[in-house]
Amino acid sequence: MKSKDFIPEKDSAFIQWVVNFLAQLVLILDRIGFPEVEYTLLTTQKDDFAAKFKLAEEPSTRTKVTVKNKNDSRAILEKTLRADIKEFVSYNRRVTGGDREALGLPIYKTGRTPSPVAKKAPYFKVDTGTIRRLVFHYYGEEAGEHARAKPPGQKGAEMCWAILATPPSSIDELIHSSFDTDSPLILDFDENQRGTTVYFCFRWENTTGKKGPWSEIAGAIIP
Repeated sequence: MKSKDFIPEKDSAFIQWVVNFLAQLVLILDRIGFPEVEYTLLTTQKDDFAAKFKLAEEPSTRTKVTVKNKNDSRAILEKTLRADIKEFVSYNRRVTGGDREALGLPIYKTGRTPSPVAKKAPYFKVDTGTIRRLVFHYYGEEAGEHARAKPPGQKGAEMCWAILATPPSSIDELIHSSFDTDSPLILDFDENQRGTTVYFCFRWENTTGKKGPWSEIAGAIIP
């Protein structure tokens, strides 16, 4: 069994989970239409596993045989549980979120979690180490281990830019737009553009297309 499963991995936790599941299930059998014959089968398999688990746990009765019997019993019980939950609970409209919580099952989300609109502009730095190229590194935190990570819910960053002789007085003067989903964003230029200045600014865009605030306008000389 893997982690992140609603059924516990350890046998001691598993038997407790099953006992609670059956105790809560019997209270809603009729309302959700869970077959009584299946409930009885689960109860019988639970009792069998509990008895074999006890034998496998006691030092005086723990042997390879009792451990194998316990594991086989658990496998049978777990297979029945998963099949019954899938058939009679998971997609049953009569089962409420409260029912699922009481049964020890995960609660389904009823809708998508909205992607947040960024409240801050990206941090960035420019690498001018390659001739005729500007490499723009952008990230969500000013420093630290996750400096290049995008903020939660953001699809990528938009950069507006233009080659200008003097600093712009408005973002509207930055007539080019580039979008990037994975830092860095790279711009390449012609030989005759070397020594000129690219002015630019960044903003985040979330997964639904909503945009955050622009950064300050900065400049970089094309190497």
